[in-house]
Amino acid sequence: MWFATYITSNSWGKRGGAMIDFYLLEIICLLLFGVVTLTIVAVILIITFAVILSKKETHL
Repeated sequence: MWFATYITSNSWGKRGGAMIDFYLLEIICLLLFGVVTLTIVAVILIITFAVILSKKETHL
């Protein structure tokens, strides 16, 4: 992701430590965006079902 490249790592002594930090940050960001997207979709579905059920006519 674009903002992950601006974060510096203190793992110069380790082999590949900076790449591991980068991938962990990418995974965390993807999970957070996924949770936000799932929440938005769930709210939209709830509102849609509420509107559909409220417009349903009942015939007695």
